[in-house]
Amino acid sequence: MDGVIFSLDHKGHFIYLSPAVKELISFDVKEMMGQPVARFVYQEDLPNFLKNLEHCLAGRLVSFEFRAFDKKGNIRHLRLSHCQLIKEGQSQGLTGILNDLTQKRLTETLLTQAKKKYHRNFENSVKGSFRRTFEGKFITVSPTCAQILGYTSPEELITCLADSKKPFYVDIDLK
Repeated sequence: MDGVIFSLDHKGHFIYLSPAVKELISFDVKEMMGQPVARFVYQEDLPNFLKNLEHCLAGRLVSFEFRAFDKKGNIRHLRLSHCQLIKEGQSQGLTGILNDLTQKRLTETLLTQAKKKYHRNFENSVKGSFRRTFEGKFITVSPTCAQILGYTSPEELITCLADSKKPFYVDIDLK
């Protein structure tokens, strides 16, 4: 199973952890048993974590994300999904699963950075650049491309090309 199965008492202390916790955050089950889950939460996320945990214990929230740290001090992105432990109509705590989202969050961050770099390069290129669909519809045009073709903005060029039924050709004098 991908994830750590856990149970917390009504105060938020671990009463069960599956052995997979060792792979996730390098702590042994014995080191974590009886400890408050909040002890392992990244400090900046702690206020929001405690508020969400309170909502979970009251039955008003079923999952949320937070950052925790592993035994080596590395930050892990986790999702806590749970259901309440009920005994004689009273909440006794939670049981659920902790899933590791660290690689997903890293991939999202790297993709966002790559997109920003691409857009920065596209917008600041000294060459005219554009992107279009296979059908020929222009998606984006760099400011330099619009300027080279005599338009005041990329939007004006795209609008003009969209309104035109003629094919788009550019003659460039390379002398």
